[in-house]
Amino acid sequence: MTNFDNRLPVPGSDLARQSLKVPYLFDFLCVSKEANEREMEADLVQHITQFLIELGAGFVYVGRQVPLEVGGGDFFIDLLFYHLTLRCYVVVELKAGAFKPEHLEGQISFLNTP
Repeated sequence: MTNFDNRLPVPGSDLARQSLKVPYLFDFLCVSKEANEREMEADLVQHITQFLIELGAGFVYVGRQVPLEVGGGDFFIDLLFYHLTLRCYVVVELKAGAFKPEHLEGQISFLNTP
């Protein structure tokens, strides 16, 4: 249940409603089926916190496999973050193996073109 209709004007209330996903599945949490809300919250925050601390201060998660069309080509950004202090997006392109110079010339090279 939400109070979007009571608190937000029409375009905002519709957008807020559409931005929420129902239902949320938290199967990845390491809590039992009988866990209370406080245990679920603690485990969820631990997962989020661990990852964001590893990145450093100021990062906000935007999405994964974010579609991007550049020059008529379709690309997908592995992980997209926004940095609050820098006020810019930060693209993370994941590679499972050791870094190779040709990785720089790969999918995200278009970001460096003028």
